[in-house]
Amino acid sequence: MALSEKSLESMLKAVDIIASKRADDKAFDSTVICTIINNSDRKNGCYIVTDGAIKFKAYSEVTTYQVDD
Repeated sequence: MALSEKSLESMLKAVDIIASKRADDKAFDSTVICTIINNSDRKNGCYIVTDGAIKFKAYSEVTTYQVDD
């Protein structure tokens, strides 16, 4: 039994809606609250920060952040 073009289009639209919903459900906020511990390379927008557990580099267009901000 062949599907009509309209039925196939409807089925593909339904699959797209389901896939989009699943992708949206997987999205999460990746915001991390940190404290600047070294701003010696701030002129390049590079800061060493900590989230309390690890230290890592963070980059910003803002070049005026200070240590402990």
